[in-house]
Amino acid sequence: VSTFGGGLHPNRYFYVVNVGMVGGKPKSLRLADILWENMDPVQVFTDHVVPLLNRAKAERGWPPLTQEDVERETDSEILPLWDRFVIAPQEVVWLFEPYSVGPFAEGSYVIRVPKQQLERLLKISW
Repeated sequence: VSTFGGGLHPNRYFYVVNVGMVGGKPKSLRLADILWENMDPVQVFTDHVVPLLNRAKAERGWPPLTQEDVERETDSEILPLWDRFVIAPQEVVWLFEPYSVGPFAEGSYVIRVPKQQLERLLKISW
């Protein structure tokens, strides 16, 4: 979604929706819903997504996302970084719009984590 509020540039937002059955009812899935019960979604995000994101940020010449940045998200009223994903046929894809992991000039990021890298952590199969 792109919106223009009269500033220097329009703003872009990504809306992610994954729907699955939880307890016999359809539910919008968060990372915690698809991980085994003993898995921490923040830790899984930190271990498997942040390194790929930071590699992409470095390629653009921007500083890395820090653990402090990730922890700040736990107090956020918006969808936390670790829940901004979509399930694709061979990967889980995290989408970050401008401002979500850096300044607007940094742009957006699409971080793809291969299915094989996450399979043992997920209680779902596809």
